[in-house]
Amino acid sequence: MALFWLVLLLVVLAAAKYLFFSSARSGSAQKETGKAALDYLDESYAKGEISRDEFLQKCEDLKRK
Repeated sequence: MALFWLVLLLVVLAAAKYLFFSSARSGSAQKETGKAALDYLDESYAKGEISRDEFLQKCEDLKRK
């Protein structure tokens, strides 16, 4: 009987971990990646490596994804 409860508890914990951490990780990873890309773009524009038009176009492209 104790084995049944232990297995049930492990299944519930595994399901909770899968549901909460996998969705949180994928969502935050996308946000972090998007933010990092915009940060790099801001730096490139600030350094004068790209023009204003190119900066605005790339910002629009990144925000669409």
